[in-house]
This record gives sequence, C-alpha cells and structure tokens, in this order.
Amino acid sequence: MKPSHSDAWDRLVVLARQAPTRADDLPRVPPGFATRVVALGLSPVERGLASLFEPFAFRALSIASLVAVAAFALNVSPVMQSIRDEIVLVGSDPVSELVE
Repeated sequence: MKPSHSDAWDRLVVLARQAPTRADDLPRVPPGFATRVVALGLSPVERGLASLFEPFAFRALSIASLVAVAAFALNVSPVMQSIRDEIVLVGSDPVSELVE
C-alpha cells in the first residue's frame, strides 16, 4: 500500500529540520549593510560636462565609419584609373623598372 500524503510530508519535515543551515557558510556583514548598498546604488550620480556626449558617441562612431567606407568606395575607381594611366604613359610597371 502506498504511504499517505501526510506521511511523506512528515518525513520531509523531519529531514528538513535535521539539515544543516547555510547561515554558517555565509560571510558576516555588519547590520544595515544591505541598506547602505541599496542607498548607494539608487543615489544620483554626479556627471561632468563631457558625459553629456556619451550617449551620442556610438552613433557618431557608426556614422564616421560609414562615411569612411563610402569615401573609400567612391575614390577607389578614380585612383585605380590614374594608376593604370600612369602605367600606360611610362610604358611598363614602375616597380618592375626599379627592380630591374
């Protein structure tokens, strides 16, 4: 026959009362420590003038990166064309002329 619900509960309560407490394992802190930590965490933070620009820093970095990539992409073709034109005018590759 199965044990009744109350028997299982009684055995669980007896075993729980015999279990060691974890209070001995925890570090000792002075009274009111948690209150001071919460008060410090919720206190307003004084910020300087430079911190006004912190929220915009990531956006500015993103925009500057996009502008740099766009400038590179727009100028690669004219630069490569000017190098090809110079090679045609010289008659050969200038690097190979220096190496020989």
